[in-house]
Amino acid sequence: MRILFCNIAWMKYYNGITHDDKPVNGGSWVKENENAIECLNFTPYNDRIYCGYVSTKSNRGNRNQLHIEKLEGITKEDNIAEDVLVIWVAKRNEASKSTIVGWYKNATVFRYYEWRKSGLQFNIVANVEECVLLPLNKRHKIVPRAGKDGYSYGMGQANVWFAQSNNDKEKKYVENMINYINSYDGENLALENNRM
Repeated sequence: MRILFCNIAWMKYYNGITHDDKPVNGGSWVKENENAIECLNFTPYNDRIYCGYVSTKSNRGNRNQLHIEKLEGITKEDNIAEDVLVIWVAKRNEASKSTIVGWYKNATVFRYYEWRKSGLQFNIVANVEECVLLPLNKRHKIVPRAGKDGYSYGMGQANVWFAQSNNDKEKKYVENMINYINSYDGENLALENNRM
């Protein structure tokens, strides 16, 4: 199974920036600009898809590509990876640990940024009916940080973690998260976004 964990800024709805819902803990750019492209990750586009964004950071002013060849069955020549479980990860505050805030099932992940007509970038898309945005009180599944708190796996300095390794603890963690996601039948804030 293709799995991609993506670190983004923390928001309640990811349905645009409002007085009550501003992105936080998304790095220096988010802090300085009080903005985040991922603020629209759960805003319906054409009423049928979400266009998600995760920063691939930059190298000397040039945006890096998303190395999708690290996903099972994808090569360096491929520009898209389909049928990916994308798990969105964020920190509520500086002192907290990173937790799962939502997911896109059966997503398409692009190596290079695509552009909406509005000019905003995205690099992941999924059908709205296959996506979940957890309510705040359900965002408790911790995503480990490699090299911290005794973890040898997890999110590193990059904003993405491909979760592929021969490490038994990592495999067990990923399996547990897949089972949690597949069995989740609780509240979905993304459905509220679709009605707004």
